[in-house]
Amino acid sequence: MIKRKSQLGVGVVLSYIAQIVQIFITIFYTPVMLKFLGQSEYGIYQLAYSVVSYLSLFNFGFSSAYVKFYSECNVKENSDEEVANLNGIFMTVFAFLGTVVLVLGMFMAVNTEFVLGGKLSSDELNLAKVLMILMGINCSLNFPCTVFNNFIIAKEKFICLQGINLFSIIINPCMTFPMMLLGYKSISLAIALLVITIIKLIVSVYYCLRKLNMAFRFSHMRIRYVVDVAAFSGFIFIESVVSLINVSLDRFLLGKLVGSVAVAVYAVGGQINTLYTSLSTSISSVFSPRINKMVSEKCENNQLSKLFIKVGKIQFFILFMVLSGFLLFGKRFINIWAGSDYENAYYVAVILIVPNTINLIQNTAIEVQRAMGLQKYRSLTYAVIAVLNILISIFFIGKWQECGAALGTCLAWIIGSGFIMNWFYYYRVGLDIPRFWKEILCMMKGALIPLIYSFFVKKHIDDSSLVVYFMEIIVYAIIYLISMYYIGLSKEERAQIKLRGKCR
Repeated sequence: MIKRKSQLGVGVVLSYIAQIVQIFITIFYTPVMLKFLGQSEYGIYQLAYSVVSYLSLFNFGFSSAYVKFYSECNVKENSDEEVANLNGIFMTVFAFLGTVVLVLGMFMAVNTEFVLGGKLSSDELNLAKVLMILMGINCSLNFPCTVFNNFIIAKEKFICLQGINLFSIIINPCMTFPMMLLGYKSISLAIALLVITIIKLIVSVYYCLRKLNMAFRFSHMRIRYVVDVAAFSGFIFIESVVSLINVSLDRFLLGKLVGSVAVAVYAVGGQINTLYTSLSTSISSVFSPRINKMVSEKCENNQLSKLFIKVGKIQFFILFMVLSGFLLFGKRFINIWAGSDYENAYYVAVILIVPNTINLIQNTAIEVQRAMGLQKYRSLTYAVIAVLNILISIFFIGKWQECGAALGTCLAWIIGSGFIMNWFYYYRVGLDIPRFWKEILCMMKGALIPLIYSFFVKKHIDDSSLVVYFMEIIVYAIIYLISMYYIGLSKEERAQIKLRGKCR
């Protein structure tokens, strides 16, 4: 068996490999997809997806609770029995919720005109109906799949988990492209999602039952667990609602108030933000079991702060290279990648990813406050912010359409993540926020040289040639890495990197 540290290390590596593969596939595959679908049909697909995604809220935050309760059960004398009981409860609950989601998904599909209506034509509504049926089935199957995935996470078998993720990323375009050639267009995207979910479920079930000896106990399930899980998950559910509002509601409002084309433009910018977000969450998710264990063992806050700052600095190192690079070269990239019709997607992406960076480099703190059972404050705060996001977005959509929708989300993130949650992490969770931002600001010194260099170079070099354009990006990345290593990192951090290199 592979040791836990190896699982963690390889899991992180595989997560980044998956993200790199995802980025490359998105870059090369998206233009092809947009050409086959066109703005209108792509907008309909994104609109249907955003509506159906609200059905995922029916997990009521239970999925986030599994690792915490597994950690608690695993330290008890009769741990095997306790874990089996926990598995039985979660599977029963998620099977029921999956059935509810399936019924609601079909109801929404039948009443597509009422759900979407607005600016959509009859042909667009008919297409949306088919998409919502397929997506509803897919969403319902994700519920039992969640139980097995959480068990794999709790067991810290990250190689398997990231391997499944990598497989799904690679196989998706391999399935959709032939179907699009046959004329199925957006329907092929929904079919591929459904087939991949089925495959992932089969693989996860096999691995958990045959390799990890996952057991279920249904005969003597303790109601106490249900009550405890519900109490813990309630505020996480509110958090999930808020998160989904910030991610999906903009597209829904644009579909209602403007039309499918605006949805398509926003979706392209949102896709950039999604890829950007995944670079961070793939790391923090790997540390979730460790954080829960540290909290369960009553670890001191300075140790949690140390891990929080360490992970945050790693995330900032990577994210700021992407953010600064996109600010400099992103507009041209959008025109090359998606086409001139999607030019406003650049502004949408910038408006979203700049404030989102604050949240992403601190997302380890989310795991800490959840492990401590302090999610109530964050949930209530973000609920208020979500309401403000809706009101601001509706106002700005009328003025600036897709950019206005992004601006509403931007302001919500700045208020919530930038100010309120930093206060909460410092005073209630006990994390060393002043030290965190001091370390981050010290790292930003390393980004000044590449930014100044690229700013002046872009003024004096004609990058109309694609060769020159991509050479600019490569040179910028090299200067960034060198500058961040020697200026952004401390002597101790550089020494640690050298030591790890020698050990390998």
